[in-house]
Amino acid sequence: MLTVALLFVSLAPVEIALAQPPTISVDPAVGQGDPGAYYSANLTVADVNDLSAWELKLGFDPVVLALDEADVVQGPFLNATGTTNFNVDVQAGYVQVGCALTTNVTASGSGTLATLNFLVLPNYPGVSNLTLFDTYLYNSTLGEIAHTTADGEFTATLVPNFNWTPEYPVANETVTFNATASFSGLGLNITGYSWDFGDGSTGTGAIVNNTYTAYRQEPYIVNLTVTDETARQVSLAQELLIYREVVVADIWVTDQNWDETFTTIDVYAVDTYYPPYAIGVALGNFGTQTETFNVTLTFSVPTDLVGYGDFGPANTTYNVTLAAGAGTSVWYDWYPTDPAGQHLSNGTYTFTATATPVEGELDITNNEVTLSIDVFRSPPSIIVVPDTGIAATTVVGEHFNVDSTVTITWDGTAIPPVPSPLVTDSDGSFTAIISVLTQNEPGIHTINATDEAGNSAVGTFTVLDMTGPAGPAGADGADGADGADGADGADGADGADGADGADGADAPTEYLWAALILAIIAILIAAFGIFRKA
Repeated sequence: MLTVALLFVSLAPVEIALAQPPTISVDPAVGQGDPGAYYSANLTVADVNDLSAWELKLGFDPVVLALDEADVVQGPFLNATGTTNFNVDVQAGYVQVGCALTTNVTASGSGTLATLNFLVLPNYPGVSNLTLFDTYLYNSTLGEIAHTTADGEFTATLVPNFNWTPEYPVANETVTFNATASFSGLGLNITGYSWDFGDGSTGTGAIVNNTYTAYRQEPYIVNLTVTDETARQVSLAQELLIYREVVVADIWVTDQNWDETFTTIDVYAVDTYYPPYAIGVALGNFGTQTETFNVTLTFSVPTDLVGYGDFGPANTTYNVTLAAGAGTSVWYDWYPTDPAGQHLSNGTYTFTATATPVEGELDITNNEVTLSIDVFRSPPSIIVVPDTGIAATTVVGEHFNVDSTVTITWDGTAIPPVPSPLVTDSDGSFTAIISVLTQNEPGIHTINATDEAGNSAVGTFTVLDMTGPAGPAGADGADGADGADGADGADGADGADGADGADGADAPTEYLWAALILAIIAILIAAFGIFRKA
């Protein structure tokens, strides 16, 4: 009998208590708070064993509750066991929190993982779920611990709420404020509505009117205070902006493909996307009304500026309509030339974009923007090809005035080019053929090209020496014919006196007189000859 009794005893049913899985909870599960105050929610764990790390996300309504990372505090459950690594990341609508023990210890049991201190906002709907998701518990071997979760719910005690019409009023327009959307999270009656309109006016009641008489850059701060039947009061402030302002935000010079921005322009530069250059003007409406206004772009000197606007010189004035808070750009084409097509001279020039003020605009200093642009033109130049020879050459010029007659000189003497007259093209370039003016003067000679504006450039041409070496001496030529007799030569000098002869016999007297007469005649003839020679 004893054996049978023991057998029955051993076969009797035995109840075994199964362990409950751990639970991560929001505590309190249901909570309330006053707008403007802080509401604390604890994240707890219950019935966990061998916990070394945890991680979770908690969702909330950011319209009702606000949370900063500094307002998330580590709980004592793991921290009391050993050193931990605690991390917080607040995103729009949820917070991610995690903690891990950094020493070879674990925690078991129940406790607080973290505390979240939310700021209660006075905004509709005043209710926010506190929802746990992506929750993880890890044991000492980093294995996941199965668990359950329990979410929470928050309700604001008293929530003021109001709107107004029109949404964007203008000055001296009646504005109606409506606070009937305010409510009590506790189900109590709202007994009072008190208004401060921010312009020195006040009012009471769920629906009230106010008229703002002035535009201003700073918003009016409208404050509503609601009171429930327990005398609890909560306030809500909102900004009402009554402001009108249009602005010219920027001017920039770019190419037709909008790839580059220029602050310096070479008037002779040519690329796939310029000239013309594209000029952009950025506009904005910083006010609360849709605005229609004009914007005009000008240049500091007359230039080739063409817009696609509605009117003005070369359609450079646009009529623009911009909604409140909107922006746009208007565009122009620009050639860096004067109205006659001549390239601009070296210098700094200014673009000015101006927007007309709109009604009620208080600050018009930003209705105008200027942009300085540096313009330079390379000096004229010529190339002589070939630059050596004896007959003719080609002169190629660039960077002269466009459509301008060019004069070519050779060592200062004007020479006719081919073609003649020589006129530059639309780029200020030309090509001409000239004849060598001094073919028999070997050496370097100067070629000058000058346009009608006096812009000039100089090149050189070397005339070759075509003289060959001297040939051998030729044979003597035949004797020429006798020349004519030359004139008589001068009388020679008198010869010496001869010796005296012997005395002859006395001549007769008549002979003596005849000799004397002949002597006198000889003297006279000699004297005449001397005077004649003289």
